[in-house]
Amino acid sequence: MMDFCDCADKCKSSEHGEILCISLTKRDVTDAELCAYFNQICFCCEAVRDTFGRTALHLAASVGRANVVKWLLRRKQININAKDFESGYTALHRSIFYGKINAAVTLLKAGAGNLLDYENLTCLEHAMKNYPFSPSNYEDGEVYVWGTNSNYIFGIQQARQTPDIWDIFHKEYQFEFVKQINLGKFHCVVVTGSGNTYSCGHGQGGRLGLGSEQTILTPKLIKFTDTQRQSPIYCIQASIARDHTIFLTECDDSYQIWSCGLNTHHVLGINPPPQKQLTPKRLSHFKHLFDGVCAARYHSVAWGPKAIYTWGLHGGQLGHDQSTQKYITIPKLITRLYKMKSDIQEVVVSSGATVVLLTSGDIFVFHEYQCRILPPRQKLLGVAVVGGRLNTSLDTSLLVEKNAELKILALTQHGKILLWQESDPHLVRCVLSCNREILPTQIYMNICEILFVDNEGEAFQGTLKNRKKKSGESSTAATRNAFHRFIDKDECHFVKITKLPRTHRAISITSDSKGGNFAIIQADPKAGLNKLPEPAVGTLVLDLKNLLEEADEEDFVHDVLFKVGTVTFAAHRYIVSSCSNTLEKLVFSDNVIEIADVHPDIFKEFLLWIYTGDCNLLNIGPCPKHLQQISMHKINNDSLVKCTENNQVEEVQDVNQISGFEYCKKSKSNKEGSVKDAVRLLQDLAKKFEIVNLEKRLSMFTIKNGQIVQTKSYTEYYFVGWAYTSGT
Repeated sequence: MMDFCDCADKCKSSEHGEILCISLTKRDVTDAELCAYFNQICFCCEAVRDTFGRTALHLAASVGRANVVKWLLRRKQININAKDFESGYTALHRSIFYGKINAAVTLLKAGAGNLLDYENLTCLEHAMKNYPFSPSNYEDGEVYVWGTNSNYIFGIQQARQTPDIWDIFHKEYQFEFVKQINLGKFHCVVVTGSGNTYSCGHGQGGRLGLGSEQTILTPKLIKFTDTQRQSPIYCIQASIARDHTIFLTECDDSYQIWSCGLNTHHVLGINPPPQKQLTPKRLSHFKHLFDGVCAARYHSVAWGPKAIYTWGLHGGQLGHDQSTQKYITIPKLITRLYKMKSDIQEVVVSSGATVVLLTSGDIFVFHEYQCRILPPRQKLLGVAVVGGRLNTSLDTSLLVEKNAELKILALTQHGKILLWQESDPHLVRCVLSCNREILPTQIYMNICEILFVDNEGEAFQGTLKNRKKKSGESSTAATRNAFHRFIDKDECHFVKITKLPRTHRAISITSDSKGGNFAIIQADPKAGLNKLPEPAVGTLVLDLKNLLEEADEEDFVHDVLFKVGTVTFAAHRYIVSSCSNTLEKLVFSDNVIEIADVHPDIFKEFLLWIYTGDCNLLNIGPCPKHLQQISMHKINNDSLVKCTENNQVEEVQDVNQISGFEYCKKSKSNKEGSVKDAVRLLQDLAKKFEIVNLEKRLSMFTIKNGQIVQTKSYTEYYFVGWAYTSGT
């Protein structure tokens, strides 16, 4: 072995690495031979890499050679977590990527780490990439929660640092899938795909809508009671603030708005205003259709495609002109947006602002009794908002509140995130700290961080780092022409993102306003897998049939010839010999084989069955005319006879002397024998070459009046090879 090696103990030759990696791709070499070859090639076969940084372990895991993997780990102590240069894949990454489960199990048993590659993906996440998932195809799913749970908004669920299924809800309501979840400081509200609504947490003031102010530690069903309607009421959407909850329901093809909770700032929209409302009460002050509702601490919103109603503390966020009126008790229409050309696409609220997104892409911001319009750069999919200041002269309690800066987040149709804030009043692009392309489909924002879900069902959270504005920035931007497509580092906000674990089928993400508790709705694990895959139609039988029909004496593919009378058939030894031991001995005895006492058309059907597993004599229906014409007699001495024109039977030694169509009538010479049609002749040929499958199947068919009929039923048992047939 020493003579074969031309390297030292610390060899780092990439040439040796190339040789080792190439040798692992050879299929006709055993694992033991490969291990011996490694020792002959290089003293340091466990450390050398090819030009792409792949070790022998990377390639062994890629091709599924588990024994080579074990040998490299046990005898060579190879680095199990080594990454290649190209993608940062470990051997475990590559085994999962190429579907080599045996190698992956070996690596996991040996202690392979679940490391990140250069795209920040683990090996499990690579496996999930093959999952046929798109968030836009699903509306409801299972809830995964995490956070402090300091006020029991998740019930008795323990505090968690990573997303975990909300088992308290899903164990109690096993057949419910969540469509929307709202998280507040003291409670949470869940809307399911079936139209039911559940809540839990602190019930002070009636915010839970359950008819009491007790603390509820397990989600309970909220009931909507309407004496004017007998039909069931389905909840479509809900929105919560710190002290109250707003519902949008559907009944008899019409929409209703309901509210419950504390009414300190007239946020319930009920007149005369009660101090609190323990159960949801329907509001009846609307004349338009609605698509959604929003709730903030000091106001509430109901909106549809053509109108927006607001009510609550008139602190500059309601979209109405400034007046001496402290509260808007009854829902009031925002006239500035009434009868606009574009429909309303979405409305979001914070404690100090109301933000409206139109289908045209325009963003209207109602804040400090003003209406700001953010001009569209492109079509937007959604918006989010936090912060904003209110008129503190209206209520002394507002002086205690910490007023966060107003920030608005917008998501474009191309998956880009834009940020607008009071300190930097421009829609500025956000750049994500990730080495791969991420296309968000839903965004959310609290005062601490940004949350979003991408088009592959992954969820992320990120912290925002404001850009550094240069002096004279506006003049610099004005001098730039359309040719400049790249964004300068100082012209964008940098967002440091972190991928949330255990999220592979995320539909939406949310949190409370301060970022203490979080929730993700993920599609059911079986979603998208309820439809059985449709395998492609196999072409093997057709390809083999074409191979037989195209075989010719002059081609270079056939390797055996059969001479049947005056007809020669070209065939292939490997295919013919696979049917029986008798045929195997025959085809390997000579290159040209003569078959006597067999009609050429019968032998052609015989070859067709060998290649395709089927022939014309096994199909019920009209028998082909050229096969109907074949008819022979069997006499006592087992010789074949044919019929002449005067109905005389004469013995033949060569089957090829029989004419194309001969019908044998009854005569003295053939009363002692039996007539054999094409089916029986093919059966005799199968018996001669000991092909039991074909012989058994043909015993259940016969030819009557020019038709192939089945005389017995049969059952096929498939083994390695053609089917075995059992007649009944």
